Amino acid sequence: MIARPEISVTIATYNRRDMIERAIRSVLRQTIKSLEILIIDDGSTDGTEILIEHLQKEDSRIRYFKRHHSGTVAVPINYGIMQSTGKYVTFHASDDESEPTWLEEQLDIFKRPGGENIDISSCNILVVDSETKNKEEVSKPQNTDNEYILRTSLVHNYIFGNLVVRQGFFQKVGMYDESIKIREDFDMWVRLLEAGYKFDFVYKPLYITYKHKGQSSHIDFYNNSKIAEYLLAKHRKIYERYPKEHSEAIRVCGVLQLLAGNHLEARKSFLRAIKTYPWCFRAYFNYLSTFIGKSAVALLFAFRQKVFISSKTIKEKIFS
Repeated sequence: MIARPEISVTIATYNRRDMIERAIRSVLRQTIKSLEILIIDDGSTDGTEILIEHLQKEDSRIRYFKRHHSGTVAVPINYGIMQSTGKYVTFHASDDESEPTWLEEQLDIFKRPGGENIDISSCNILVVDSETKNKEEVSKPQNTDNEYILRTSLVHNYIFGNLVVRQGFFQKVGMYDESIKIREDFDMWVRLLEAGYKFDFVYKPLYITYKHKGQSSHIDFYNNSKIAEYLLAKHRKIYERYPKEHSEAIRVCGVLQLLAGNHLEARKSFLRAIKTYPWCFRAYFNYLSTFIGKSAVALLFAFRQKVFISSKTIKEKIFS
């Protein structure tokens, strides 16, 4: 009889033959050996299947499932959850990689004193720009109070797919939302927090994510804005508990609408952000920017970003 693996690692992929081997081998190098890797292929046409068959000959812990193309990340992830047999479940992007102790250190959270009260673990992320090679560590919050994490998550991007979760929890809160192409991880994070599940973190960058042009999150501003509108409506009751964060989320939605060229809808969003929290001063600036052309808006935002990066670099040089 085959022993039940300690953890199931789902890797959803679509036409990432040139990247997925790095991801798989980084999981195979984990110090935790009791694991299974579920490759959920969302209909790849680039020879991914041949590569996986070759890797399966090297390691029997790899399981491969090929499905019809769905066009979303959530569909193959949900399928992976349903096929998983481990005591814990986690996810690994097909274009990322992980440090050898990633799983061991996140699983240790559940095994240390008091770990029986922890439901979900995560760790810091190292974000690497594939073109510039610039690196930035994204840290998880030091405060592990659920309400604090929920409130700050509505604005700050703590959300990545490196959650380690006890088996069965996703079925309790509902599976990943298959109606959206991006930010399905944010939606799940919010639902887990709202359900009261307890988080804890490893404050080390054990998971490495790469930014590149081929990512599914790099879609047009119009679709980004529509998904932002959808999530604002879906989690309206949660947002309404936190006016400041609610206002900022509405403002960001307005920025996406503005960059998509939808000035009228953007103007409405900025006014709504101001009404929700009048001290959201950036919303006033954004509102005024709706009265200029699309190209001028793009130049204005590019200039602001350049100034921000320059000031950040100066501060780093002064205080380093």
